[in-house]
Amino acid sequence: MRNYRIGIVGFGAIGTLIAYALNKSGLIPYVILRNSSKVKDVKAQGRKLRLPDGRELRVYFNAITYNDIPKVKHLNVVFMCTKAYDFNNALNELLTKLRNFDMIITCQNGLGSFEYAQSRIGLHRVAALVINHGVHKIDRNTFKYVGGGRSYLGQKGGLKNSTLYDVAKLLNILNVVIVNDIEPYRWQKLLVNAGINPVTAILWGKNEVIIKNSYARELALRAVSEGELIAKNMGITLPGDPKSELIDVANKTKNNYSSMYQDLMHKGKTEIDYINGALVRISKQLNLKAPVNELLYLLIKALELQVRFSKTS
Repeated sequence: MRNYRIGIVGFGAIGTLIAYALNKSGLIPYVILRNSSKVKDVKAQGRKLRLPDGRELRVYFNAITYNDIPKVKHLNVVFMCTKAYDFNNALNELLTKLRNFDMIITCQNGLGSFEYAQSRIGLHRVAALVINHGVHKIDRNTFKYVGGGRSYLGQKGGLKNSTLYDVAKLLNILNVVIVNDIEPYRWQKLLVNAGINPVTAILWGKNEVIIKNSYARELALRAVSEGELIAKNMGITLPGDPKSELIDVANKTKNNYSSMYQDLMHKGKTEIDYINGALVRISKQLNLKAPVNELLYLLIKALELQVRFSKTS
């Protein structure tokens, strides 16, 4: 597998963590960036990952633009690590240059990206990686990894492209397990995110706020309960108790800032439309009510505008 060529689109927190995991398996991935100025900037800055024990390690990568992809000739796997709201455009741009590949792996929170990739590429060459690890940005070129638990890799409806087994081995430090159907695991992660992300973002706190603040915990759990009912009506059997997992994830990533909190801190745009917003849309299609998720959705959308106003004033 050392001859594998792997690409990463989206070099933020998750992209950096995946690059580090690949480094540990002896691979240096191609990080695909929008233009030559981005490539120059990333090469000059470098990239570091601070581990839970305090060590800061250099992350190794080859930075290229979309226009450089044909020179690589063949990429076995491309990890799509962009934000959900950037996914469609990034994938479309990638596919204008990428002709020869084995698999695209989506890593986004919420619903929408995996489905779009399947519609563009087909079921057999698309998989989703559900990452249950905490990592957040410290400064321009350093990210902090706080640890996590088991992650899941799979396709829809029992498909198993043989490439999955190679990917799981290459990401072994992330404790990746291959599953027969990724959908229940995506929904489990969706419900956990629907509780943790907006609550921590609204309260401007680390994930530990879910543990320490009983009111915050109750709010998060109510959002999860609504999501459970929606999943049940969708015919989705969750792989475990999402409420217990929410508490477990909050404990394991207590020193992490949720991605939604980070998004508000840095630029004001979040993935709320793909998480709580998605649950609200589906609930209406099913003639169900999801008042907690709708409230959290509206509050985050209000905060997005507030952050943008404050930046322009």
